[in-house]
Amino acid sequence: ELLKGKELKKRYPQFNCDTVVLDPNGGIIEASTVVNTFASLALKNVVQLRTKAKVSDIDEKSITLEGGEKILTDKIVVTAGVWNTKLLKGRIKVVPSRQELIYFKPKKLELFQKEKFPSFGHMESGFYGIPIHKINAVKIANHFPGEPADPDTVDRKPTQKFIDECRD
Repeated sequence: ELLKGKELKKRYPQFNCDTVVLDPNGGIIEASTVVNTFASLALKNVVQLRTKAKVSDIDEKSITLEGGEKILTDKIVVTAGVWNTKLLKGRIKVVPSRQELIYFKPKKLELFQKEKFPSFGHMESGFYGIPIHKINAVKIANHFPGEPADPDTVDRKPTQKFIDECRD
């Protein structure tokens, strides 16, 4: 649904733009729920799950944990995200980048609940946001890749420039 001008301001006065495309099926996928669901399903299917185990090396048929324990296996699923390149020693190339995000606490919380404020994305700028969910704040971030960064040492504090861009 395309919303413009007065109709947009009437339905969503929170938006500071001229036009939006509304997807009534849009929503939030909570990462922790997805991970917990996959872990639960994996455990039901004879998968060995090690939590809080630090992996120091992986090869085709084994995983070596910090401390030297070696786990032999036929199949390995690696879900290390931005740590893939380090963990797999360059066999899979992932270029981690600094992704800034912030949470704004709106003055009128009721206007930013999911029933009154949809998740949004701005294609040209890469900015996206989600309504209040679990905490009294709206998440704003940007999907475009930032500067390359080491996930172990990157500064996770948002820059003032990023905060200002989000406010615009």
